[in-house]
Amino acid sequence: MNCTSSETATGEFSVVFNTPMPNANYAITFGVAGTRIGIRGSTKTVNGFTLLTFNSSGLATSFPCYFAVFASSTVTPTYTWTRDGTTLKPANDGDNVEVGGDASSGVRGVQVSSDGYIFGCRSGSQILFAGHNEGNASSTSSITADGSAVFKGGIEMDRNNSQYLTYKGAFNGSTTSYIRASGEANFSGSVTSNGSVLTLSGGGTYDIGDRAQKLDTALTSLKSAVAYASDFATLKAAIVTALANI
Repeated sequence: MNCTSSETATGEFSVVFNTPMPNANYAITFGVAGTRIGIRGSTKTVNGFTLLTFNSSGLATSFPCYFAVFASSTVTPTYTWTRDGTTLKPANDGDNVEVGGDASSGVRGVQVSSDGYIFGCRSGSQILFAGHNEGNASSTSSITADGSAVFKGGIEMDRNNSQYLTYKGAFNGSTTSYIRASGEANFSGSVTSNGSVLTLSGGGTYDIGDRAQKLDTALTSLKSAVAYASDFATLKAAIVTALANI
């Protein structure tokens, strides 16, 4: 029941709406249990109306009755939804949409706020978001409640400041690695890179793996040459041979 009623005098009842109507253009129907008694409405306002009951002589008399109120379908109560074309909207600007509990407060559920935030709350490795290709039941991306994420496609980040981070790694709150939009990178631990080729600022490339292997071979040859050279000329020749591929 969306109203309250009370008898203010003999045969006179005050009906107050829990939520005021937008206007007083609503209809009231009445019903009574007997045939020698009457009922009518009076003083309609957006907040409610007065209901009068009387006997067959027209005298105010208190007796059981019932009524119903009907408003235009264009009247939107504050606790429903409204349709704008194919878009479903909350009845009031600023309302949040909540399914389950208040996810923004850590209660299991989903909340879409009027500020544009979407909050989800589940437990541990349970999925909060999953993306799919049309016609395929296997997900292509997912984010779980514990913060883990999986993306089967590429991830691209475009920042408008060269010093902004595009990636940051941390261990127990301490940063261990990062990559900036400028391409600058820092890694606190070791980096393993097989067959890496660097582009030189002055042009050309530098094959790290190939160069390191050649340097290692040259140093090994030099070590052997120093140990077995019998004179300066022999040592010089051995050094030239060792460095030939560098």
